[in-house]
Amino acid sequence: MAFDAYGEIRFVLSMVAFLYPLLTLGITSLPVRFFPDFSQGEGRNGFLSILLIAFSCALILSGIGVYFFLEYFWGFLNWMNFDITLFQKNKSIIAFLLVVVGLSDLLKRYISNFGRIVIPEIITNTLLKFFLPLLVLAISLQVISPNSFGWILIAVYALMNVLLIIYLGTLGGLEWKVNWKFLTRTRTKEIGGYALYGLIGSLGSVIAFNIDAIMVTGMKDTFANGQYTNALNFAGFLSVPQVAIAAISGPIISKAVFGNRWDEVSDIYKKSSLNLTFIGGTGFILILTNLADLFLISSNPKDMQALWWPVCFLGLAKVIDMMGGTNREIMGYSHLYKYNLGIVLILAVSNGFANYYLIPIYGINGAAVATLISLTLVNLIRGVFLYFSVGIQPFKKQHFFVILVLALLFLIIFNLRLPFWPFFNIIVRSGLTVLVIIGINHRFNMSPLIKSGVIDMIEVVRSRWNKSLKEGE
Repeated sequence: MAFDAYGEIRFVLSMVAFLYPLLTLGITSLPVRFFPDFSQGEGRNGFLSILLIAFSCALILSGIGVYFFLEYFWGFLNWMNFDITLFQKNKSIIAFLLVVVGLSDLLKRYISNFGRIVIPEIITNTLLKFFLPLLVLAISLQVISPNSFGWILIAVYALMNVLLIIYLGTLGGLEWKVNWKFLTRTRTKEIGGYALYGLIGSLGSVIAFNIDAIMVTGMKDTFANGQYTNALNFAGFLSVPQVAIAAISGPIISKAVFGNRWDEVSDIYKKSSLNLTFIGGTGFILILTNLADLFLISSNPKDMQALWWPVCFLGLAKVIDMMGGTNREIMGYSHLYKYNLGIVLILAVSNGFANYYLIPIYGINGAAVATLISLTLVNLIRGVFLYFSVGIQPFKKQHFFVILVLALLFLIIFNLRLPFWPFFNIIVRSGLTVLVIIGINHRFNMSPLIKSGVIDMIEVVRSRWNKSLKEGE
């Protein structure tokens, strides 16, 4: 029951993620790209109001289009051999979620221009990751009806939007008066062109990163999607620092590109790749070496055993994506965005075809392999394109050393057999891995940023310890 419930919830959220870039007509791609332009002079020329007006108009136009073309959509799904029962059952929930999810994405991106990511991340992703397991548990224990989960999700997202608006107000970002003279014909044309790119590019990205969950449900069932979603969650822990760095670096890259400071962009590119490779590789080791024990302490160890290869393939895909650093942001916020659109479409098409052919044969393993193939291909294309177009690449000499050390450490830790209970095995193995990697990094300075961060953390702990000892005297 838990896998079925989780699979259906994840299916609904994946459908929303799939549709909202299309139905919002790319408006959610505008906040970071044009914020530096609208921030010239005093104030921001009513940029937030313009975004909200455009967002509302996009939803109205899309709603009219959906009304006339919905039957054709059902026919397309039937042609793809999908079971459309689940699609039709949740269509009203998906419609309302499209509004609140799209608005939360718009607000979160706008807030990132103020250099704030921690609080919005807690309000959105962290809150949702905490809430979804509770919702699944409540459905499994029959505390709430399976038919009511969608409306509860809508209420949660509505609460997120209220909190984001309040937080934006504390930053002084609620500026409503629009300077219509600033919105010239040339600027409006540029915004419209980028919104079109955002529409197609975001749709391509969503197809690439969410089509697997949709196709697993449509071509298998909600139980299989529940299993696959659990594998995605394991691998998803690796992308937490990547999301944070993207949120921080996006506005910085946009401003640097706006000022034609490509040396600054190159520096961000290299540093982000090195640090994300270090963090992602370490996280991948921690997940894979502890996976067997994590399965043993789960509520359903037998069904969880099927997640081994999906977690392995998806985790590796995440690490490869992290090695690409901020290539997505550099291409998306520069004059190269049109070429990035083509790359994203390659990713979408390759992932769609790979899923279509691999899922019927290999199930969730096939979906994971499709993601690995697509992410490897798109990062390779982006890296080559950035090198030949603007002369920047993400790699330093430290990259080779980091990968070599992490590979050797994985082989050692993976073959380390501990005799304790699974929970204590995880603690001992994880602690040993972290201590070894921190020690090696301190000695050979593979990642200067992480080394300095660890030193600062130790100094903070030491100063507080000394302070408490003095107060005790």
